[in-house]
Order: sequence, then structure tokens, then C-alpha cells
Amino acid sequence: MAVEIRELVIKTAIQSHKETSRHELTEQQLQHLKQQIVQECVKQLGLKQRQKMLER
Repeated sequence: MAVEIRELVIKTAIQSHKETSRHELTEQQLQHLKQQIVQECVKQLGLKQRQKMLER
């Protein structure tokens, strides 16, 4: 009677490293983007408040 033994070995390595991006933002661009996000959030909150006022 033939016996077949199979073995599967999987080796992994986990490494963390900073990805280099071709599109890194400057500090000024990042601040501008943050400002735009805050403005949009305030705008959306204002719209929600107006809708609630009209529903009453």
C-alpha cells in the first residue's frame, strides 16, 4: 500500500514602511483641503437644520 505525504509550507513576512507617493501634499495644500472640508461640513449641517425647521 502506497502512502503519499504532501507538505505545504507558506512563509510570510509582514513589514511596515512608508509608501512613497508622487502626489504628496504640501502643508499649505493640506491646510486648504482641511478648510474646504470644514466649510462643506458647516454647509451640510446648515442645510439639515433648515430642513428640520421647515418640517416643524
